[in-house]
Amino acid sequence: MSITYSIRVLSPFTDMETGELLETGKIFTIDSEKRMRNIVMRQLGELVEVHHEGKKGKRVLIHQSRCFKIGGIETANRQIAKAFADRNIAFIFEQADQTQAMELAKTCDVIIDDKQRQYETDVLILSNYDSAPLILSRIKAKKVYQFIHTDWDAFKRLWEGFRWSPDAKIDKFVSVSETAQEGVKKAFEVDSIVCRNILAPVDETSRKMVFLVLSRATREKGIDRLLAFVDRLEAAGKNFVVFLCSTIEQLPMQTQKQIKASNNILVMPPSPYSQELLKSADYLVQLSLIESYCYSVREALQRQVPVIVSKIPAFEEIIKDGENGYILEDDLSNLDIDKI
Repeated sequence: MSITYSIRVLSPFTDMETGELLETGKIFTIDSEKRMRNIVMRQLGELVEVHHEGKKGKRVLIHQSRCFKIGGIETANRQIAKAFADRNIAFIFEQADQTQAMELAKTCDVIIDDKQRQYETDVLILSNYDSAPLILSRIKAKKVYQFIHTDWDAFKRLWEGFRWSPDAKIDKFVSVSETAQEGVKKAFEVDSIVCRNILAPVDETSRKMVFLVLSRATREKGIDRLLAFVDRLEAAGKNFVVFLCSTIEQLPMQTQKQIKASNNILVMPPSPYSQELLKSADYLVQLSLIESYCYSVREALQRQVPVIVSKIPAFEEIIKDGENGYILEDDLSNLDIDKI
């Protein structure tokens, strides 16, 4: 199944494949997920549409006015996309966090609405209370369902003066829990059925391996080696995340951009409590050029977390390659990704 990505240019750049200068506002289409992610993560462009060619069955559109970086509805979206990856589902947003959009795009269509486009579908699901006035006048749907994701009775008490008049075109109201069902009945005299939010089955084979870096991101701490290590894992198609607990503002701008553009590096503010993340780490990574002692490696070993380190005397004294970690050459020539 082919997937195409439509991207709107945010900052002018030259297309490396065609040599074309892409100006701000231009929308262009590509079929490479890696290239799409690189453009979006570098904030050169933003996703405006993702299309999965060849999906069969009833068309289901799920509308959300604004898709935030985190939230319950956002998690529900991802669970739906994961559980029904083979279904003909599209998510429509007025605004969307790009990371959320890219995750949904792995299995489902994604559309950033331009407030003019006309749609036709078998089923329309309205995720927000304000979805109907935003989309209903521009869509032909055989069935329209309004989902209730909140306890409106409790929420009305917090949101003084709030009013809501459900659209007459809605065929049925669907609450994600009994609490939501009771709340919308008390708040607005709306009857609904309960269809609980789902948790898609956990696929252990898709679990991300967790690498943790507790270090300054400076030259002597091997930040360039870390990026080369990440590149090698990405090239091998491995599923992983690097939690980089460090400041990066002191690095050259190009290096900062490379870190921010990575799909697999998450920069976290450093803290004396960052070592608590060792509980969730598969490996601590420390690829320093020089060290005299290095606490983070010893703290990891103290908690029985293996380490991946550079070949320098301070590490060779305490690491037995293949037993409590791996010692890598400067050029990573002995990196055995599958063994790790």
